[in-house]
Amino acid sequence: MKNILLIPLILFILNGNSQTTAIPDPAFEQALINLGWDSLPIDGQVLTSNINNITVLDVSSSFINDLTGIEDFTDLGILRFTNNQISNLDLSQNDSLYRIMGGNNQLTCLNLKNGKNINLNLIWLLNNPNLTCIDVDDSLYSQNNWNNTVFFKFD
Repeated sequence: MKNILLIPLILFILNGNSQTTAIPDPAFEQALINLGWDSLPIDGQVLTSNINNITVLDVSSSFINDLTGIEDFTDLGILRFTNNQISNLDLSQNDSLYRIMGGNNQLTCLNLKNGKNINLNLIWLLNNPNLTCIDVDDSLYSQNNWNNTVFFKFD
């Protein structure tokens, strides 16, 4: 009887320690595999424990369309995603960010409203000709303080 009760307990403990983050874009998951933070096969998920302590992520030139899952990179300070096909990006859960480099994408909307915009010291978004929406914590603060840190190109 003790063995029968022990098996479900072990399975519960193992399952509780293996939370995953959904990574629906196969190209994003492949980039994480290439960086050693995930493993084959591409299955649309990564162990959250493999990504939540990453401080620098560079997935440039990886043919990525969607960075869904980025919200679980809780310690992320530097994000570089240049030369991809990303159109919308929500970084509202990434409150450790201080550098964002996302030039040469298809961005139309970027959500930076994370309560810590004061920490951002570089935002490079050149060559995103359709970028018309950037959500921030305080637009007046951003206009007054990001003159030398933000690089946009609006057509």
